[in-house]
Amino acid sequence: MNKEKKTKYHIYVEPRLQEIKAWACEGLTEEEISKNLHIAYSTFKEYKKKHLALSDVLKNARAYDNEV
Repeated sequence: MNKEKKTKYHIYVEPRLQEIKAWACEGLTEEEISKNLHIAYSTFKEYKKKHLALSDVLKNARAYDNEV
């Protein structure tokens, strides 16, 4: 059985995707969201590039924000 090592993304960010979406819908910037997650903004940007789930949540939140 091949068990992937849990990264900091999987521990600290992935479980909070719904919360991240809510923050983005409320109009928080990505820098503010990274501060709420207690991670560096540069790390947040790397996670966004590497993890489709995070980038999708942010895109969907922006699309929702533009509709409202």
